[in-house]
Amino acid sequence: MSVAEKVSDLVSPLCSNANVELVDIELNGGVLKIVIDQSEGLNTEVLADMTREISRQLDHEEPVPGSYTLEVTSPGLERPLKKPQHFEKAVGSLITLKKVSGSPGERRIEGILKSTSSTGISIEQEDGSSHEVSFELIQKARTVFVWQPDSKSTKSSGEKEKILDGRIEQ
Repeated sequence: MSVAEKVSDLVSPLCSNANVELVDIELNGGVLKIVIDQSEGLNTEVLADMTREISRQLDHEEPVPGSYTLEVTSPGLERPLKKPQHFEKAVGSLITLKKVSGSPGERRIEGILKSTSSTGISIEQEDGSSHEVSFELIQKARTVFVWQPDSKSTKSSGEKEKILDGRIEQ
């Protein structure tokens, strides 16, 4: 059993009890990164509470040999897609993926995630071409954040807005 699997076995019940999703676990260069999420979004209080709970559990069970730094974090705007359920949540989103070396066709694909199945995903690229990719061929995938400036539709023709006591005055 890998370190990530041992940590997952210890951390999953803690996440479940706190109504938090365990998204990912990585051990890289002495940093144990645990990615968690909530449907309504995470705040610093939840992150701090989960860090304390996870740290206490890991100190008690010691699944990681040697010294390490624990990092409990949210997935961020560009979320990693590792499990089939991550892909299901991202249907309709812009994603980028890298296929495993030696895979047929393009190795890097960016486009809209159109659908998922039990075996893989379907992506439509900007040029209209469609790609079916099986989960086994995906090395790395994530959502892509597209920055869009705020709409100016709420502002009236050139008039400035002032906020007074929570009210908007034009």
